[in-house]
Amino acid sequence: MAKSKLNLKTANQVDGKVRNEESEKYEPTTLAQLWGETNGSEKYKTLDIEEYKTQLSEMNLSELQAHALEVASVVPIHQRERLEKRLFVEFQRHVSGFKVPKVTHKPEKAPSKELLRIMAEVK
Repeated sequence: MAKSKLNLKTANQVDGKVRNEESEKYEPTTLAQLWGETNGSEKYKTLDIEEYKTQLSEMNLSELQAHALEVASVVPIHQRERLEKRLFVEFQRHVSGFKVPKVTHKPEKAPSKELLRIMAEVK
């Protein structure tokens, strides 16, 4: 079997990460995200607010209070609406920690001739 030469123009380096559209829009905030192991959905089982709302609506008050203590470290109260509102805030805080938009830096412009002339006079 003959060995073929590597074409450097078409060759790609592979690092084993699974890339999708979601990971390309957001910057990783943890080492596990950087390695591609997690996306932050382990704690709440989702990162979608609508899906989380349906999870909470299916819970009774005692399950909701246990969820508040276990997952969000929120002091459980007896008013369901206030507890759900507080859990939504904690959920959004958690999601915003994992979905940090990528920052695109603009390349620096070369200084103009006029600026270089002024700076040369300072010497």
